[in-house]
Amino acid sequence: MSSQSDNMLFLMELSVLQSKLDKRLSLALSIHGVSLSEFMVLHQLANAPDHCLSRVVLASAVHLTASGVTRLLNPLEKLHIVEKQKNSRDARVSLVHLTEVGLETYVNAKQTYSETADALLDKVDTNELSEMLNSMRVAI
Repeated sequence: MSSQSDNMLFLMELSVLQSKLDKRLSLALSIHGVSLSEFMVLHQLANAPDHCLSRVVLASAVHLTASGVTRLLNPLEKLHIVEKQKNSRDARVSLVHLTEVGLETYVNAKQTYSETADALLDKVDTNELSEMLNSMRVAI
């Protein structure tokens, strides 16, 4: 694939596959009441010290804008999955904390995510997956 049109077609196909993957994972996660994007937020919070991050750091970690992560967090706050916290060092910084309900939701959703990932990729060699990821990291 050396011509621009081949590269363009490759990236278009990759985008379609990513959309299909997002849809499959979101469908699987829906039994826990979360979307794929929400799961990614929960994953970041579950693995953060004290299960807490600033909105800015969280937005960066999941590749959203600050307003995008705020829109995503609002329903999670209403469901008591996450909660706002004040930063004792800097009142301008808004923190997001994963609640006990949120941690339980994450643990259950993580199991579903893992099972879905295994089912989707069971026929692909682990070394091939690593090679594909490394190639894409170099390109992007």
